[in-house]
Amino acid sequence: MSRGGYYEWMKRPPSELSLRHDYLKAEIKRMFDMHEGRYDEKHILEALTKKINEKSIYVFEINGEVVSMAARSRSLLKTESVSLVYTPKEHRNQGYASHIVKYVTDLILDEGRTAMLYTDLSNPTSNSIYMNIGYMTYCDSSVFVKPI
Repeated sequence: MSRGGYYEWMKRPPSELSLRHDYLKAEIKRMFDMHEGRYDEKHILEALTKKINEKSIYVFEINGEVVSMAARSRSLLKTESVSLVYTPKEHRNQGYASHIVKYVTDLILDEGRTAMLYTDLSNPTSNSIYMNIGYMTYCDSSVFVKPI
């Protein structure tokens, strides 16, 4: 590559693949922080790669920029969960999470399954979004996290 070609290449806007990689890096960090360091980058990357390969992660893009995401998980015979709902701070309060959660929920319902999700009861924003879509409170649950 010539010097001029290199500098021209450096001026180009990031590719869609590069933007997706940046988004996944941010998602890995978010998941690590969310799980208070109990999952290392290797395990988070493996989980995300598996979901991408299974085509169970969905992103909402506007002009090539990812503005929200959600995933399908815990697939059983009659139920499946919506999970990993995330919208970057700069894109919140614009309805993107509602749109992607509704989309993934409809995919599950169209397959004849019951859609479910777990939510943080202390987050009124997400709870309002889910109720507006049609989710209702069914039960509380607790988890045991084994110390590493």
